[in-house]
Amino acid sequence: MKKCIVIMRHAQAENAKTANGDHERVLTPYGREQTRVAGQWLKDKNIKPDVVLCSTATRTRETLDGIIRASGAAPSVTHTKQIYSGSPADLFALLQNEKDATVMMVGHNPAIHALARTLAQNGDDNLR
Repeated sequence: MKKCIVIMRHAQAENAKTANGDHERVLTPYGREQTRVAGQWLKDKNIKPDVVLCSTATRTRETLDGIIRASGAAPSVTHTKQIYSGSPADLFALLQNEKDATVMMVGHNPAIHALARTLAQNGDDNLR
């Protein structure tokens, strides 16, 4: 089996100005709907994460909960602050530590976007 990587940014969250700190921002009603749609998409494509690496932020945890509910997946989940504050290279290192499996990472911009873009366009050379 090869490693399949699913990279997700958290769903829409409340405005940082109205939140009780960035780490504690919660999803908006629209964000909760986005998680249902994303989970259904994974289910429709028969993508079942074996392992999930998720930021410790509230909005990423809520995103993951909605996706799991809608997809019916039962992954092993690890929450790590490194995804909240890490660089694209840090996120890549976390992925490298996982065995061959379907691995989903739920994180934040700009690092999660940069990781996805680098992997999709250039391979991993730019992460070292």
